[in-house]
Amino acid sequence: MRKTYLAALAFMGVTTLSACASDPISPAVVLDGPVNTITVDVSTGNGFVGKGDVQYTLGLNNPQMQTLSTSVAFRINASAVTEVSWECTRVNENNGNETVQERARTTSTSLTALFTTIARERNQFTGFILGGYVGTPTTSSTTSGPAINSCPASPSGFFLSSPAGDPTVVSSSSALEVMTSAHGWTLLLEKPI
Repeated sequence: MRKTYLAALAFMGVTTLSACASDPISPAVVLDGPVNTITVDVSTGNGFVGKGDVQYTLGLNNPQMQTLSTSVAFRINASAVTEVSWECTRVNENNGNETVQERARTTSTSLTALFTTIARERNQFTGFILGGYVGTPTTSSTTSGPAINSCPASPSGFFLSSPAGDPTVVSSSSALEVMTSAHGWTLLLEKPI
């Protein structure tokens, strides 16, 4: 009996704007420069961002930073790509050959919302203390392709021969973003020394 394999790939994009304390994506986002002014634990949302890094990223001078300091917000934008695959088989009645169709689904997720307070040293504004995730998770998703464990419709002759297993993480990334009332979300950069 000869087998013929056809491959099909289906994608599902999911975006979660979340206040989750558990993040399956990455344990920490750490931008460690010589002064270690940006450190964030993605699993808890706790950390610290120096004032200079926000100023550098957004192009602000000291008076602008002082004015906008109470409107500064941070979020973790984390994404993961996972795959789930299953097989649908069809046996050709004329010659007994099998055709196997493999299918997969990819999911991306993002987390957001960090609680911040302003750090001061002897009445001098030095940066932002990130005090964990806040808010209610907001989820939006888009789907394309077939549903998990589905096979081509009748009269195609395909049947589910191997159900989907657990998702496998193909890639993941995390980034810390900043915004103010005068600036949209921007990838936070560490100020060079």
